Amino acid sequence: MKRSLLIFGALAALVVCGLVLAPLLVPQKQLKAQIAETFETATGWKLRLDGRTSVDLLPTLAIEIENVGVAGVARADGIEFARVEKARFELNSLRLLTGGNIIRNIELVEPTWTLEFDQKGGASWQPQLANGKEGEASLVAANIAGRVASFMQKLDLDTVGIQRGVVSYSEPDQSAPLVFSDIDLILNFESGGDALTAEGAFVQGDEQYAVGGRVGSVTALSEARATSVEAHLVGPAQEKIGFNGQLAFGVRPVGTLQVSVELPDLAAVAAQHEAKLPEAVGSAALSTELQFRQRGVRTKDLSITAGSVGFGGDVALNYLEDGYELKGQVGGQSLNFEQLLRLAGLDVPASGFANVDASFYGVGQSYDELVAALEVDGGAILRKGRVSDIQLPKLLAVDGRDEALDDMDLTFVFSGLSKPLELKGTARWNGEPIVLQGGLRSDANVDLAFSSEMFSGSLTGPYSLRDGFGGIFAFQTDDFNNFARWYGRPLPRYLRGQKLVLSGQFDADANGVAFQNARFQLDDTSLQAMAGWILVKFQS
Repeated sequence: MKRSLLIFGALAALVVCGLVLAPLLVPQKQLKAQIAETFETATGWKLRLDGRTSVDLLPTLAIEIENVGVAGVARADGIEFARVEKARFELNSLRLLTGGNIIRNIELVEPTWTLEFDQKGGASWQPQLANGKEGEASLVAANIAGRVASFMQKLDLDTVGIQRGVVSYSEPDQSAPLVFSDIDLILNFESGGDALTAEGAFVQGDEQYAVGGRVGSVTALSEARATSVEAHLVGPAQEKIGFNGQLAFGVRPVGTLQVSVELPDLAAVAAQHEAKLPEAVGSAALSTELQFRQRGVRTKDLSITAGSVGFGGDVALNYLEDGYELKGQVGGQSLNFEQLLRLAGLDVPASGFANVDASFYGVGQSYDELVAALEVDGGAILRKGRVSDIQLPKLLAVDGRDEALDDMDLTFVFSGLSKPLELKGTARWNGEPIVLQGGLRSDANVDLAFSSEMFSGSLTGPYSLRDGFGGIFAFQTDDFNNFARWYGRPLPRYLRGQKLVLSGQFDADANGVAFQNARFQLDDTSLQAMAGWILVKFQS
């Protein structure tokens, strides 16, 4: 018994000593040098591993390094495009003795990537290549995913995990960087092949998104050969974006993707971009085939639905020597007029159907230039349309009457940059035929003029999905007494006259129309309403 206890005690002492001394026996300096060399060979990026280091034995052998940095060609200036608070490398203990790639898994805690372009178009993450060829450097800079995947494959890694990561992306003319934060992501190699999967989440603009995907072959990805790709993204309003197909990731991607977008609540998605749409606008969806070529990208069989309306068409983005060319066409037949008004931000009962057929074209060196130069041609036709439940100010409303525009026969013409949209046609208001004419100017102001045998008027002002419609109004009738009888509002004796002129500012929202700084002139009598009170001036 005593001999057994002595043997057991000796073994226990050896185990304890092993646990204490094992971290000291791991060649940390040599190990870090091997990791850095392998990383730079695989990616072209310089890995700095001079931070505080510790070794764990349980549950697996691992080395943890704090304050890790990654740099490309800019490292000579001390610039690192990526920094990691702590990197944990889980090791294969057997390969420490037998040789080979010793890293099994990598975990990055609080990594930060700063992705920037300088004025000459150079990328902060540009890798350093041994041959220094400019063309290949451009290819590698464009294929970050391929370099990272190749690195994982060469190290024979099982997984790479990211916790609480941050990515900041900016260009020289960008007002503020695009930031993705709280990135939690797991990259995992499928056993028995070189397919790579990814699942995770991130935050952008205080909204959380879930993301995932799969690359069929890391080898093909890193060598800019075609491979299967799948990806999906789910947003805070449960909007879903997904695509799958075959792509080769070179300087520019080449291949074909099937793309689908599902927006269960279009109003909620619009609110994320500071635009207001009525809740009744419903859901939206998009589907198309995206064809990537060296000369550009185009859609095939593009289909867009929003509630009860559907559009079809195609779009092409072509690469030019010094910019981009965007062109395409879109159209729809028998579109629900009420739903079209909802898409414009107006939640009013309506009826009627419209046909739309438009094309667009633009050229620019940047996205902003492209949008600014975009010209739209074509038109739309509305027949027998109706808009009801028009809210008038209490001063003008007639009790018990539903204000509406009936028998609307309108033609819309898209006519280039100076006058993006022109409108003309006829309608009826309380049975009175009226003529409508106006449009949208290049400065985003809406002009609308209306006239009949009894009256005429106009509305002018800016309109946006975010701020609604407001501006300047004017109204005139040369037979006020007859107009009042037709309108249905009895006039007090002191307001009777012939010529009435109204003008001022208005603000339209969901609660109706509010007027301010209004000016009234009835024959020789002038009234002006300012800041909630009325000035009355009698002229002789």
